[in-house]
Amino acid sequence: RAPNCMASIGIIETLEYLKDSYQLHIITNGFSFVQEVKLQKSNLANYFVTITNSEVAGHKKPHENIFQYALSVANASKNESIMVGDSIEADVLGAMNFGMKAVYFNPANEMVSHDKIIQIQKLTQLKNIL
Repeated sequence: RAPNCMASIGIIETLEYLKDSYQLHIITNGFSFVQEVKLQKSNLANYFVTITNSEVAGHKKPHENIFQYALSVANASKNESIMVGDSIEADVLGAMNFGMKAVYFNPANEMVSHDKIIQIQKLTQLKNIL
């Protein structure tokens, strides 16, 4: 995302807030090389401890195996982890079906028919959830 877009949705502010109290990890269906380039160019790579991609995990979100693989690499458990994502199907429902808590990042505030899904429109709202 462009720097002014990152500021408008609170990416840097939120990552700065989270980095001292939480270990941050990425789970992506994107290709390894593309994701690495994106993280380096956006100067966000240093915020994340691990990056799990579907190529390495052998499964794409929403398959539960990618979440299990990511937790294994991160040395974390379901009950101490929260998935934050912008895809209802792949990120949020995938994590919830796996047994993880999930938050839907919904900057457009689109209608969601699932009443049990926690939604945020700005990443800074994570401070109120955690």
